[in-house]
Amino acid sequence: MKIYAKILLTTLPLVLLSLLAAAGITYYLAFNALTELAENWLETRLSEAVDVATEHEEVLHAYGLQNVDASVKQAQSDAGIALLTIEIGDLGHIFVADSGGNIIIHPDQELVGTDVSSEDWFQAVSNNQQGQLAYAWQGVNHFAVYDYFEPWEWYIFATDPQSEVYGAINQMGVYVLILGVVGSVIMALALMFLTRRLTAPLGILVAGAEQVGQGNLETHFAVNTSDEIGLLAGAFNNMTDQLRVLYARLQERLQTVVSNAPIILFALDNKGVFTLLEGKGLAALELESGEVVGQSVFDVYADVPQLQEDIRRVLAGETLNSIIEMQELFFETWYSPHQGQNGAETGVIGVASDITERKRAEEKLRQQNEYLAALHETTLGLISRLNLNELLEALVARAGQLLGTPHGYVYLVEPFITDTGKSDEAELERKVGLGIYSESIGFHLKSGEGLAGKVWQTSQPLVVNNYDTWSGRSPNVSYDVVVRALMGVPLKSSSQIMGVIGMGYDVNSDRTFGDEEVELLSRFAQLASIALDNARLYTEAHDARTAAEITAQEFISKPLRINWSKLKKWRLWVGWWPGWPTKSIRQWGLALRLPLP
Repeated sequence: MKIYAKILLTTLPLVLLSLLAAAGITYYLAFNALTELAENWLETRLSEAVDVATEHEEVLHAYGLQNVDASVKQAQSDAGIALLTIEIGDLGHIFVADSGGNIIIHPDQELVGTDVSSEDWFQAVSNNQQGQLAYAWQGVNHFAVYDYFEPWEWYIFATDPQSEVYGAINQMGVYVLILGVVGSVIMALALMFLTRRLTAPLGILVAGAEQVGQGNLETHFAVNTSDEIGLLAGAFNNMTDQLRVLYARLQERLQTVVSNAPIILFALDNKGVFTLLEGKGLAALELESGEVVGQSVFDVYADVPQLQEDIRRVLAGETLNSIIEMQELFFETWYSPHQGQNGAETGVIGVASDITERKRAEEKLRQQNEYLAALHETTLGLISRLNLNELLEALVARAGQLLGTPHGYVYLVEPFITDTGKSDEAELERKVGLGIYSESIGFHLKSGEGLAGKVWQTSQPLVVNNYDTWSGRSPNVSYDVVVRALMGVPLKSSSQIMGVIGMGYDVNSDRTFGDEEVELLSRFAQLASIALDNARLYTEAHDARTAAEITAQEFISKPLRINWSKLKKWRLWVGWWPGWPTKSIRQWGLALRLPLP
């Protein structure tokens, strides 16, 4: 927002509000004063009417006629005539209603005898015998003051239409409003004129600064005032002179950097056509400097949608920094919109750096870290003897993270192959399944059947990157229709095959398996094999311990039986042995506390 507009937006509302506030306060004070004057005027007329009624009632008392109906009615009639002579402006009048709500005196004879007891305003009057009243009757708004004349039970009203009571007030309000509007317009025009004169030199400085910002360093600020703005213009002129010198030096240094550093400088017009393409980094893309100048980036790199999207966003005025993959290379790219002298977007300028080696190193480091994490988790699982299936699921999940797929499985040979190498018609049984394989746990394969069966048969890893057309697929497996690529490696204990671990990409992925993926999965297979060996050894040790405990329990619970006939023979032999004690076997038995017969 310009300073001119800021000054107006700051000061003009204050001026206008001040004028309006003054007009409002004037109108409010005048309204209150005139309203009070009108009320006093009506009260004065009401007081005259009450005095008239009082005089006629006093005459009756003076002659002792207050109880003579004819005299009272004559006095009331005379009082009514006198009341009708009281003038209240052009439209106001005095009227009287009795306590029952019937009008008994009114300038309009047609209204005499009218019952107003049901009117809201009369009910309010009957509840409060003296006061002021604003009411509507016969479509006209009135203002009245009233009093109750108790001797005759009269309600005497001094009333006037509000249009007459407040007419002068409303007219004054119109005058105040017109005065406020005219004064506001005059003040606004004066303020705009003075503000423009003050900010005109600033406008020249702003326009010149924009020219400098767009690269026009030949700009000169023609401000000849001797105030602070003139000093600022002189400083700007000195600055542009220095910028021209610095820009020339910067161009020389930039040309040196572009010629030797592995970067790419480029520029596009507002339609995406190359106007500049320079830099040593072009060699990685097999391009020469300026080779595609004059061609549209949307045609040259039609197969790089991210680049096209970035260019469209920058042409719309956005500044971007992104990483783009092109021809199996990675480039970190900075884009910035370029503006012309009129401030409109005229194109894009940018610089790209080849970061392929850095990305590959980062990917290697990430895979190594995840592999070490998986190794750590598996080691902890082996130490703590985790549930085998849970440990295998963790291994498959970790392998999937590294390979970029949630689909994997583990087959185990059931039953295990014996030490003699024979098997009782063993087959593979799926023990663990993740992703699309999670609903087929327990599925069986024979040797040579499907990918896992072939891995079991050959004891070698197997990769199929076109699984949908592979003739060796296992039959009647519903999930095979969504598999794009599949890889399996054997689980070995020494030279014995214990099972197969496999990973797959579904049809929504365009990835395939290579030697690096096979090596990675083989490492996880080694971890899984260790887990299987550990589980088997733990099971065998547990079974042996259980059998030993059963045998010992049976031996302890079985009664001791002694063949005494044999012991007699041993007695002779023992007695013959030189130096052997000559105690009888029976005596030895007593000494040993054996149950001898």
